[in-house]
Amino acid sequence: MQKLNIEVIERTGVKTSGVRKERQSGFLPGVAYGPDFEPVNIKMEKVVFASLSKKLTNTTPINLIIKKENGETVEKLTYLKHVQRHKVNDSPITLDFYVPSAGRVMNIEVPVEYIGDAKGVELGGMLEIHVETLLIEALPKDIPETINVDVSDLGLDEYIKAEEIKLPEGIKLLSSGDEVIVSVRSARNAVETEETEGEEKQPEVLTAKKEA
Repeated sequence: MQKLNIEVIERTGVKTSGVRKERQSGFLPGVAYGPDFEPVNIKMEKVVFASLSKKLTNTTPINLIIKKENGETVEKLTYLKHVQRHKVNDSPITLDFYVPSAGRVMNIEVPVEYIGDAKGVELGGMLEIHVETLLIEALPKDIPETINVDVSDLGLDEYIKAEEIKLPEGIKLLSSGDEVIVSVRSARNAVETEETEGEEKQPEVLTAKKEA
């Protein structure tokens, strides 16, 4: 998996007023941290993050190039751990980058990508995706950007469980193996389910009991 090179600047002003000034100057404040890495306050240009945001997921390996105040440069393998966003306009406010230990496994949510055309859909069924991410355990070097699941052989009223996915070597599934991640439901079953749900939602009508 190809790493993204991202340049950031060490941030020395950590007070609230300093953070506000950084944002007004076109920067996003953030922090890089890890079990074997002393936390470093950083800032990234907003335009840089905006240009990369569509490419970035929690599983994208990032070569974070930190330009320190003394002129030194530090490069670390990181992952974008969290993006805090504004409650009203959803714009990014702060960024957290996680620096993993080379020999220590990570627990991480990986997006699931469903590929192929299910044969059950061609017969009139409906493809239903129940899970969009799976929790796995792996060394940083083994973390996949996505987990591909081929649904081509999925027939009517058939499903795939998490435990049926063939994961790459070195990756352990932490999500429940019994969890159904994708299925094809026939039109008949879909209608019956909707009718049943509709009946369950109908309010009970109470009638007064006539006295003898």
